[in-house]
Amino acid sequence: INNGFDAIWKGTGNWNTNGNWFFPLPSATKSCQVGLGSGNTNMNVSGTCENATLLNGGTINFLNTTRTISVRGFLDTGESYNFLNSANAKFIMNGNTNQSLAMRTTFPGFLDINNTGAAISNIIDVTDDTSFGRDIRVLNGVLRIGSGTTLTSLGDITVSNGASLVIDPGSTLMMGDGATITINAGGTLNIIGTPSNKAVITSTSTADSYNVIVNGTVSANEYKIENLGSAGFLVNPAATISATDHFQNGQFNYPVDNST
Repeated sequence: INNGFDAIWKGTGNWNTNGNWFFPLPSATKSCQVGLGSGNTNMNVSGTCENATLLNGGTINFLNTTRTISVRGFLDTGESYNFLNSANAKFIMNGNTNQSLAMRTTFPGFLDINNTGAAISNIIDVTDDTSFGRDIRVLNGVLRIGSGTTLTSLGDITVSNGASLVIDPGSTLMMGDGATITINAGGTLNIIGTPSNKAVITSTSTADSYNVIVNGTVSANEYKIENLGSAGFLVNPAATISATDHFQNGQFNYPVDNST
């Protein structure tokens, strides 16, 4: 019985050592579970899992490399996980159907969203409070912050041509000091809440600020945007503002350089 997981970490040492796993090595078609009293996992190679569950108390050591863990389905991380030597490492969400993401322990490195599914089957839902220490790139697909959740990015966020960043009613995007959200040409930013549940962009503290640059399409309604930096919220001339959700019913708090 494998509790629904194809590969369960049981050893100490290198990711690609068969003897460190119950059942075969994880892959794009085999899920992985790492933690729950097991020894440290060393990322001596980049890894791939169909679904990845990182249980409280587990440890992954990225060995000060740029190695990656790619996930084709869901990524679920406990609140007390240990990521060592991982500031230059990366998680990649690269499925071709809808995915979910919950990184409850701050991952010090990067996140790439690269879902290649067809429209409405290319959504990565943030299902619980999630935090990354470095840049987030939305290369393909839709990164959607679900109601009642907060996505924290201490680095920049870039949304590429054809990709989208969606901030749902009652959800929050929290940016680190000096970070920039950039919506490239062909990319989309949706900040659409309801009268009782605003969609929010803010900073990690009232002393921190960030900037937003839109070269693609932006839709905003029933929103709150606060603590912007000196560049503010810039919608460039070639960008598009939605005819339906065109910054009505919203508010900017401390909009320039985090001051009135």
